[in-house]
Formats: sequence, C-alpha cells, structure tokens
Amino acid sequence: MTALRCLTFYLSCEYIASHSKARVIFTEDKAQTAKILSVAANLPDLLAIVQWTGEPRSEAKGPI
Repeated sequence: MTALRCLTFYLSCEYIASHSKARVIFTEDKAQTAKILSVAANLPDLLAIVQWTGEPRSEAKGPI
C-alpha cells in the first residue's frame, strides 16, 4: 500500500500517484480529496481515498 499526502499542485499529485502505482491515497481534508478526485480517472491503480478530517463528500458512494 502506498500512502500519499498531497500538499502540492494537481499535476504533482497525479504524477506521484501514477508512478508509485498508489492503490490507497490518504488526504488531510476535503480540499486535498478534491485534488485527487480531479485526477482519479488517470490513476488506474487507485482503489480508495481515505480522508482524515472534515466531512466526506455527500455524494460519495463506496470506493472513490
């Protein structure tokens, strides 16, 4: 499992997650989750996003 904490730009998050073949990404809050969700379609190995603080997206249903 690869844990990834993205605090940088969208493309950096996408690059790191893609090249590490991340299956699970941990985010701190809703803003970071939104960054990952914006590039999730380009991350074929991604199975789940775990958000540590704040309310999850209300429309979230199951993995990613």
